[in-house]
Amino acid sequence: PVETPMPELTFTETPPETPIAVPTATPTGTPAFTAAPIPMPTETPTFFVAPAETSAPIARILFTEIMIDPAAVSDTAGEWIEVYNADDKAANLRGWQLGTVERAEHVIAADFWVAPGAYAVLARNDDAMVNGGVAVAYRYGSSIALNNTGSDAVALRAPAGELIDYLAWGTATALRSIPGASLERTTLGEPVQWVVAWQPWAGSAGDFGSPGSPYRAEITP
Repeated sequence: PVETPMPELTFTETPPETPIAVPTATPTGTPAFTAAPIPMPTETPTFFVAPAETSAPIARILFTEIMIDPAAVSDTAGEWIEVYNADDKAANLRGWQLGTVERAEHVIAADFWVAPGAYAVLARNDDAMVNGGVAVAYRYGSSIALNNTGSDAVALRAPAGELIDYLAWGTATALRSIPGASLERTTLGEPVQWVVAWQPWAGSAGDFGSPGSPYRAEITP
């Protein structure tokens, strides 16, 4: 048999691959900023300092008259106490205390101003039609009751409890309760002197005294 020649195989060389250019990534991080310097104060700051508290002097409030045993009306209606501001400025007696020498029995719970050099009346009843004709600046009610017989006393204290003034009467003292007449202080300084009132006040229902007014000396012929 005749051999058939094998066809010559031709190989085509694959051209080398062209490299693909990969773009270089641009950094996307947060750019850094340079902070501007903060100017510092050149002066030392001044801080507010609250002033130290100072204790105000206690007002000089004095007992100047007291109706222990009214005769024109009942004791529950007609008892009263007069005070005097011996200072040169007004005094607010809110927080002040009335009572015995041993303890407080009534605390003034409202603003109660007494002008300098002025008199003011505190009473069990503030109705002038009922209390015997007394003009009252402050009503303390039934918390204070004045003893007609035996011995008794009334005291005035500042809000912190300081004893400012007091008055005692009865068997242990030289003062006696007189029905229908107040006891009046005749001097604002020392020695303290008290007398029995000798005439009725304007508007009185019949009792003697001078509530809300200075003591008036008895006129002798």
